[in-house]
Amino acid sequence: MFKAWPAFFFFALCASAIAEPDFKSLGQRALTLSQEYIRIPSVNPPANTAQTAAFMQKLLESEGIECKLFESSPGHVNLVARLPGKTPGKGLLMLNHMDVVPADASRWPVDPFAAQLKDGLLYGRGAIDMKTTGIFQALTLITLKKEKLELQHDVLLLCSADEESGGDQGAQWMIARHWPEIECEYALDEGGFGTRDLLSGKGELVFGVSVAEKKIVWARLIAEGTSGHASQPVPDNANDRLREGLNRLDAMLKKDPGVQSRLLDDFQKRVSGMADNKFTRAIQRDTLSITSLRSGVGDPPKVNVIPSKAEATLDFRLMPETDLPGFLKRVQTLLGEIPGLKFEVTHSTDPTPVSDYRTPLFASIEKAIQREYAQAVVTPYLVPFGTDSNGLRQKGVKAYGLGTAVVDASIIASMHSDAERIPVDQFEPALRIYYRVVADYASAP
Repeated sequence: MFKAWPAFFFFALCASAIAEPDFKSLGQRALTLSQEYIRIPSVNPPANTAQTAAFMQKLLESEGIECKLFESSPGHVNLVARLPGKTPGKGLLMLNHMDVVPADASRWPVDPFAAQLKDGLLYGRGAIDMKTTGIFQALTLITLKKEKLELQHDVLLLCSADEESGGDQGAQWMIARHWPEIECEYALDEGGFGTRDLLSGKGELVFGVSVAEKKIVWARLIAEGTSGHASQPVPDNANDRLREGLNRLDAMLKKDPGVQSRLLDDFQKRVSGMADNKFTRAIQRDTLSITSLRSGVGDPPKVNVIPSKAEATLDFRLMPETDLPGFLKRVQTLLGEIPGLKFEVTHSTDPTPVSDYRTPLFASIEKAIQREYAQAVVTPYLVPFGTDSNGLRQKGVKAYGLGTAVVDASIIASMHSDAERIPVDQFEPALRIYYRVVADYASAP
């Protein structure tokens, strides 16, 4: 009996050791695949994702995972794959977009589509947003199948076509036209970060998991007045009227006390000393950015001519709790006091709920991250930008923006920049966390 115990423990330890995938090899494979993927320039516009979808299809089908392709319009191809679970109705969707924003190669330190390794970093358009995450998701699906994990819930993958233009040919089109193909209870999308400096003012490692995003309102402010010779000022100069309108909007937002947010309260309880930067300021209140100003007569504009028209484009980002109709009514009332001024909304997103984060999947996220980084703080938060999760939340899906790499604020800021990049040493731990999150949730009763 005494001699049998060591053998028992030996086999138990062996079983435990082989239960985990070879993450070192998987991390290297993720890096290699990410380089190949980045080298496909799926720039939006035109967001031709036929080649990226074919790349993903070949990768998945070579591992025995069937894929379905959905072309929303010529060149806009979406891909869906699924591993079935025993219990229908509680599926988990991994969502990524295959398109990327344009890159001005003359401003980059390296070729933006060469996927070059330099100083421990992988450079390339899509390195952060979000081709590497797409590879993590695909390898998670492949590894679940290879490990023969007994799944209780379906695990789905959606690689969408044109998130960078609002998703009308991508995720939003799939939701509207092919909802049964991607129907789920939970989704993992972009919008999260593991970082020591972006969210915490005290250097603690914080993984922000986005459960909400701000509402988008894009608008034009148009001023009209009397044109004439600039040597003789007029009381109804269109530029003056535009300037007054912009000043009033700025003052209104600065004076606004904001809305009470349970999500922000929870975030501040978990994070010791929120950092003060443009990101954290943006997630605490309604904001306005003036994105263009147009005025003048001639090209270049004649300096001695007063124009009869001046125009600005405005990008409002509103907190989830802000009442959109009430906000717009306040703006119209404020600007209506200025003669010759017109305010037009050109685009707005429908209000979406904050995803519940007291759930089994969020618990799996916390468990996987803290297994890798024992002292890490895992917190729900909101992001100031828009993602494809907006449409999913409107369908009642609990959508979480999950980023599993640890990156500093400069890496996060490289998204859409002239030097987008991600640390090479993060591929293995990031993939390990991602796999454990999905495996833990999908295999639980």
